[in-house]
Amino acid sequence: MFSRVWRDFLLFYNIIGILTAVEVSFNQPRFRLNATWNSNTTTFANESVIFINSNNSIYIPNQKTNEILIWNNDKLSKKILSSLSNLSSIFVTNNGDIYVDNEVNHGRIDKWIRENETWTSVMINVTSTCDAIFIDIYESLYCSMFDKHRVEKKWFKGTITTVAGSESNTLNHPWGIFVDINLDLYVADSGNNRIQLFRLNQRNGITVAGNGSTHVTIGLKRPTGIVLDGDQHLFIVDSGNHRIIGSDVNGFRCIFGCSGLGSTNDKLSNPHTMSFDSYGNIYVTDQYNHRVQKISLSKKSDRNYENYSIFSLSRKSFHLFIVLTLSYNQPRFYLDTIWNSNATTFANRSFLGIYPSSIFVNSNNSIYILNEITRAIHIWQDENHLNLTKIISSSSPNSKSIFVTMNGDIYVDNGGYNTRVDKWIAENERWISVMNVPSACDSLSVDIYESLYCSMYYNHRVDKKWSNGITTIVAGTGVAGPQSDMLRYPYGIFVDINLDLYVADSGNNRIQLFRLNQRNGITVAGNGSTHVTIGLKRPTGIVLDGSQHLFIVDSGNNRIIGSDENGFRCIFGCSGESGSTNDKLSSPQTMSFDNYGNIYVTDTQNQRIQKIIKNNICGKKFYLITFKEQTELIFSCIQ
Repeated sequence: MFSRVWRDFLLFYNIIGILTAVEVSFNQPRFRLNATWNSNTTTFANESVIFINSNNSIYIPNQKTNEILIWNNDKLSKKILSSLSNLSSIFVTNNGDIYVDNEVNHGRIDKWIRENETWTSVMINVTSTCDAIFIDIYESLYCSMFDKHRVEKKWFKGTITTVAGSESNTLNHPWGIFVDINLDLYVADSGNNRIQLFRLNQRNGITVAGNGSTHVTIGLKRPTGIVLDGDQHLFIVDSGNHRIIGSDVNGFRCIFGCSGLGSTNDKLSNPHTMSFDSYGNIYVTDQYNHRVQKISLSKKSDRNYENYSIFSLSRKSFHLFIVLTLSYNQPRFYLDTIWNSNATTFANRSFLGIYPSSIFVNSNNSIYILNEITRAIHIWQDENHLNLTKIISSSSPNSKSIFVTMNGDIYVDNGGYNTRVDKWIAENERWISVMNVPSACDSLSVDIYESLYCSMYYNHRVDKKWSNGITTIVAGTGVAGPQSDMLRYPYGIFVDINLDLYVADSGNNRIQLFRLNQRNGITVAGNGSTHVTIGLKRPTGIVLDGSQHLFIVDSGNNRIIGSDENGFRCIFGCSGESGSTNDKLSSPQTMSFDNYGNIYVTDTQNQRIQKIIKNNICGKKFYLITFKEQTELIFSCIQ
């Protein structure tokens, strides 16, 4: 039942109870640590281009007959006639539509529509061969142009733009591409012997493997293929070294073809692209040997799946999905969304104590606030009425942070006095200790695999207690500093569904992004960022919306910063002056969204929690994603 467990999943964005369904057409299996593959391959076919969909159907163009051959269960099941020759790339979507490069003959990309079995042109005036094609979850089309040194994107609205390759950060003969569910683009930059990551709407790439990477990496020579597994680890076709590179929490390693060039079943010769099937086996186009090789996952390396909820969705047939339900809100906004310039006070000193430091708003809009005076957690289940629905007693004095999971369990900092993090179990309403820490946790987070993160202001680091019980430092060194692997008085943290960690590095006046298992951070906002950004002063809170845009509590400037496709801007408290009126803040500390897009902020020096209401120019404005028969995504503005 779990053979396609990371491939087919239902991703819930908690936007007024509406679900966002995302199903990818390719496989991203997850592996045990140090998984191994057999050292000898089997020859599957004598071709050079391949695509494997999430049902393990294999698509291979036959250059001699101008046909696309489709295998199911290793048996040829269908042939699709085309007028194409010298086809360079292919991509198949969930509904069976096939995209192919047709630049050599006609300067375009063609699409075979499965429903009526006809060909249509979907991208014209293509000026170079598309050496790789990719379709993202919103049906935007990407074309990697080896000879033009760039990647172009045809957005689902029809606009075509260059999304990678520019004067400020060039590509040199790019080849394979991969786009994840956050719309981050990975490029096999073959001429520069590296893998480049282009974050959504960022034209400057980050070198994540190969030549010029600031991380511990591996040498590459003309890489041509890039795939991510279900844990966001990189798998690379290192063509010039005739091998396949894999990565896991321990870093990069060679997994096949490690002795160099050859034509035997333990070697490759200028491999080109690779695909996973749902079992974790690798299919690689072994170009100069004129064959497709199947590299089987070793039996002792069977994938290690976590516990997931399973949900069946019926359209014409049943599909298996992974349910990733987040306990907090990540609403999505239209361009240039605005919030009211005057806030309302949700809670004051009588509920909060002297210096409120934390608030949590869950996906049902229940609001959790720590009361410093009574050492209790106050819970409201309806934000429109100041009627407490529950009070939970705690033995944690001066708690700095709180986090609530989907099942109602509450994690509370108890590090300052008792050097631990406590957890209130909703099922039996009792407290237990879950993590030992050397100091207060100024921010807590629990990721989708129930690993626990603690940001320690005075220890200049972030610790993570993994779901297997091991605790490690995942950001900072414990010594204050400005280097990429260091932090200075870190405060708020945010962990996304890819397990990438964002840290409000308050003493360095910046926001740091630590990619999964990378100890060197990337400055994504504030001091030292290579991107167009905004000045920050002692940032203490960081939240991402549903489009991966940053929202920052810029404490030293007494304001809230937001971002969208146009970059950063101030959205509240924009005079920068400290004040106690409803249009000002004084040393704000943390923030949370409700599922309407309103912001709750702990206005610390004013000893209150302020609610900043989003303007509803189009009623409650959010993206509603629905399905048609063709699994087509529709965006609607709800009045």
